[in-house]
Amino acid sequence: MAPESILVVEDESIIARDIQQRLSRLGYTVSAIASSGEEALHKTADLSPALVLMDIVLKGKMDGVEAAARLQAQHDVPIVYLTAYADDTTLQRAMATGPYGYVMKPIVDKQLHTAIAIALDKHRAAYALRERPQLDEDQLQARKLEAIGTLAGGIAHTFNNILTTIIGHLSLAKHFAQPHEPIYEHLSQSEQAAQQATDVTYQLLTFAEGGVPIKRRTAVGPLLHEALTMALHNTPVQGAISVPETLWMVEADGGQLRQVIDNISRNAVEAMPHGGTLHAEAQNLLVDRRQRLPVTDGPYIKLTLTDQGIGIPRQNLKRIFDPYFTTKTYGRGLGLATAHSIIQKHAGYISVESTGRAGTTIAIHLPALPDTSPARRETTGSHPTRTSRILVVDDDNTLRRIVPLMLAHLGYEAVCAATGEEALELYQQAQKTDQPFAAVVMDLIIEGGMGGQEAMSKLRAFDPEVRAIVSSGYSNAPVMADFQRYGFRGVLAKPYDMAELAATLQHVIHGGPR
Repeated sequence: MAPESILVVEDESIIARDIQQRLSRLGYTVSAIASSGEEALHKTADLSPALVLMDIVLKGKMDGVEAAARLQAQHDVPIVYLTAYADDTTLQRAMATGPYGYVMKPIVDKQLHTAIAIALDKHRAAYALRERPQLDEDQLQARKLEAIGTLAGGIAHTFNNILTTIIGHLSLAKHFAQPHEPIYEHLSQSEQAAQQATDVTYQLLTFAEGGVPIKRRTAVGPLLHEALTMALHNTPVQGAISVPETLWMVEADGGQLRQVIDNISRNAVEAMPHGGTLHAEAQNLLVDRRQRLPVTDGPYIKLTLTDQGIGIPRQNLKRIFDPYFTTKTYGRGLGLATAHSIIQKHAGYISVESTGRAGTTIAIHLPALPDTSPARRETTGSHPTRTSRILVVDDDNTLRRIVPLMLAHLGYEAVCAATGEEALELYQQAQKTDQPFAAVVMDLIIEGGMGGQEAMSKLRAFDPEVRAIVSSGYSNAPVMADFQRYGFRGVLAKPYDMAELAATLQHVIHGGPR
């Protein structure tokens, strides 16, 4: 898919070039820069941009508000205003033109990206409504959900940075407590609560465009125990879990699978208001055409969750995975729709069976890795003969404090950089002084500077053998899902704990299991 083209209307050349560079980093194409309202009209007619970034205050006879009004009268193009200040009269005139958004100066990349993404999404939805006035209610609700996902993506990076700091401190603190001490249990509960906060973002991002799972080799048994325990905590429902020790592993996004189990479990709890048992069972399965399942032949794990609730009426079974479909007055209808979307993105299959007042069974088939044993989560580092140096690149100063502490506990020495430019300088200097970095942990989006993708390209030009790990709170970024294509050796989705950090470094530096 080609990048969206944007026309920038700004009469200050330095600011215009800065905006152009920011848009390029964010993955957009600047079709042209116009310095006046008149020029904006001509370039829009010639180039048909997908969006116009319009400075409200422009020099000349036509200011940005008048230019925007004329553009909207002549062209179907969304307009986002740029402004540092304006008087009340000008602002009222601007609002009357029906803009798709505002971006305040000085410009912040995340705000710019969010404003553009929402504007483009709103414009596409408006166009679809004009062209297809008979869109049914489910399609309209799906578009609303997609818009929510776009907005969630804009805040996810900051939100997950905060959670990474919290989880990092908690996992570090646990190593200074003994498992039998009361404080250890409190820290563990806090870790699980932070993980639940992460799952809220996962649920919103699931329907966002490009929300591809970040897959890792995952043991489903421990994940099932953890997710079910959390979902049934403080409810009248008990869990009964049956998982064989020989259960195959899967390539999956653990956070998204936890979300699936949590959503199904919460539905089961609501179906058993007076208590009962939720049975969860996992097994290895070789699928072929005889099973008549809508998946390719091969090894799978089959996960079934069966409740003892009131069941689902037959007429509702076909719509059970539809977005916003619910029979509850207080429900949102997102739980099973989210679960269905996640399993589809894992190349799996989810189905439901239910008979009136005889309970409900939900079955999930996931492609498996036969002859694999559950992954061990190492937290003690690689015990190098001499301390391995790790370059940490992140624009969040709280992360530049906690990640080095985590690395020190794992036996590594950390050096931090706030921008891609600083990282390049430190990496080159380390190579020249014969103190090379064993690995680089690189933030994908860096405010006001060179981001991880561009920095990685320059690092590879200098050192083709660089061992770099991409990290981001934007879990639906294409680089995160297909990191090897961009030259990275590993991926760390924020938030992550010390065990995940240790396992990823072990794999990237020494080729251990991940």
